[in-house]
Amino acid sequence: MSGLAVEGPGRTVVGRRALGDVVAYAVLACVTTWTLVAPLAAAGVGIVDVAPPSWLHAFGAVGPTVAAVAVLWFTGGRRAVAGLWRRATDVRRIRGTWWLMTLSPLLLATVVLAAVAPFGGGRVAADRSALLAGVGMSLAYGVFEEIGWRGFLLPRLQARQRAIAAAGWVFVIWAVWHLPMFAYRLPGGWQAVGWLIGLYFGSVWMAVLHNGTGGSVLA
Repeated sequence: MSGLAVEGPGRTVVGRRALGDVVAYAVLACVTTWTLVAPLAAAGVGIVDVAPPSWLHAFGAVGPTVAAVAVLWFTGGRRAVAGLWRRATDVRRIRGTWWLMTLSPLLLATVVLAAVAPFGGGRVAADRSALLAGVGMSLAYGVFEEIGWRGFLLPRLQARQRAIAAAGWVFVIWAVWHLPMFAYRLPGGWQAVGWLIGLYFGSVWMAVLHNGTGGSVLA
């Protein structure tokens, strides 16, 4: 079994099966999400004529969580899954300015909405509703993705290499996981390049938060 022990802030050490766990996780996360969003991707490339409801996209978020829990259960049993749950729910790991750094994107979105509301009338209200719906979808993806990417994958990669390299490998697997979404939701062409650059720096930033908060999944 892959034993897990935490040493110091954000430092996770795993057993020799870490690489096998990473491969199993990546395959299972991709297969789960790709299966769930397949109808949307098929409609996006014209394989089917009837477009599925857009809310089906939300179910794709569970892939990383399903993969993390499955691999942990298989390799470490209930105790390993319980350890992940503690890191996903223990707010005491996030202290001081790390709370501000964690919540800064949400705070920025709130400030922007408050600033433009007095000037846009009904149109801004409609845009605001759409934005809030998008924020809700993003939060759902954020929760279920982070359990997998930072709760499971990043610690195992950091056990074998430096944090910046581990964040880079998380980015690679994370980008592959998104592939079907380019068919119906994500931008194409040069915009896709910009999106991938943003994803890379997002992976690095989330690694900083993860390590700075002692391995918290909430960050």
